[in-house]
Amino acid sequence: MIATAPARPAATPTPGLPGRPESREGLRVLTAYVVILFVFPAPMLIAALGQVGGPATLAAVGCFMWWSWTLVNRAVPEPVDAGRVVRIAALVFLLVCVIAYAHSAATPYPADERSLLDAALIRMVGCIGLVCLAADGLRDAEQVWTLVTRLVYVLGAVCAIALVQSFTGEVWVDRISLPGLTPASGIEIAQRGIITRPAGTASHPIELASVLAVGMPLAFAVAGRPGARAWLRRLIAVLVAITLLLIGSRTAIVCGTVGFVAMLFAWNGRTRLIAVGASLLVLCVAFVMLPGFLGTLAGMFLGAGSDPSVASRTDSYRIVEEFWSHHLWIGRGVGTFLPKYWILDNEYLILLIGAGVLGLAALLGLILTAVAVAARAAALARRAGDDSTRQLCVAALGGTLAGAVSMALFDGFSFPQAAGMFFLCLGICGALPRAVASRMASR
Repeated sequence: MIATAPARPAATPTPGLPGRPESREGLRVLTAYVVILFVFPAPMLIAALGQVGGPATLAAVGCFMWWSWTLVNRAVPEPVDAGRVVRIAALVFLLVCVIAYAHSAATPYPADERSLLDAALIRMVGCIGLVCLAADGLRDAEQVWTLVTRLVYVLGAVCAIALVQSFTGEVWVDRISLPGLTPASGIEIAQRGIITRPAGTASHPIELASVLAVGMPLAFAVAGRPGARAWLRRLIAVLVAITLLLIGSRTAIVCGTVGFVAMLFAWNGRTRLIAVGASLLVLCVAFVMLPGFLGTLAGMFLGAGSDPSVASRTDSYRIVEEFWSHHLWIGRGVGTFLPKYWILDNEYLILLIGAGVLGLAALLGLILTAVAVAARAAALARRAGDDSTRQLCVAALGGTLAGAVSMALFDGFSFPQAAGMFFLCLGICGALPRAVASRMASR
């Protein structure tokens, strides 16, 4: 009689891997990142680590490492869905940045550029980690809604801080002292006319404007969802819109308008009228309570021709051509263009210099891919009659567009909160097809 080996037991999925539909580890990790991103003031760093010592930067790199580990140890095949192309586009962009980094290694750059080159690549790894983890780790509609709702609650707290700063003229968060972290002494509260521009826990009011412009459509989508504490979610949506207005910058107005217009396509006629009416009411209240407020806002656009910041942006094209012409396709290395050469308030131009045509094309491809995936998910949700999920899809699309526009108005990748919020929104777009599919399957 021939002895036979005992049958091997079937492999059981490893708990916590994002390949399991019921896994919530990705949601927990991303929630922790959101809290770290906005609770710790942006200027706080671990001094020994320099430019990459920010808690949010380290947490983002941790997201990439966690996602990579779970990808290697996945117990079930990788899900094949429309959101997969977002992850692929993100990894292609990272690959181009790595190639640009390798290319720059053969170029004799000054020491200050070399250190920033290393820091920029590490930050980019973290940003791509956010996209991949959100697109792959959020397993269904309930997890996407949970993350977005938690994000909106955190943004509500940031807006409360910003409003206190605006009315008191004090930073407040610069008084926070935590062992091992440098003080938050770099936060600016700028003054423009009668407007006191708050920064919240960001390092600059423009960074806060970019964050809130991306988050406002998501806040509107969460506010429109029925359930417990609906009044609180609606209050936060109003706070986000008001804070964005009070920042008083072109970035806030332009990018906020992009997100607001996107949501108009998601709402029905009655909700559109309410939203437009509420917007006009807020402007009327600001006109009465803050004399000169609307005039200051109008002056930012009517007087743009004589604004030094606008002149600096238009004069920068000559500088960009001079640097870019030597490294057309792959760039001179992300992060090597220093403010001492010129202050470029345009992330796309900075990336063109740092990663060349290929890098800029890869980033634009990632943005367009995320927008297309969100639009397709919204169309599927509409055909399925799931209005709340459709609004979430349009909100993610609107937030992505608002973030993309903001990157043309300032060097957003240099600011951890702006970059983190933008890439997280890209990742949420990648998770939407699975969210819509799970909702359709549960019906």
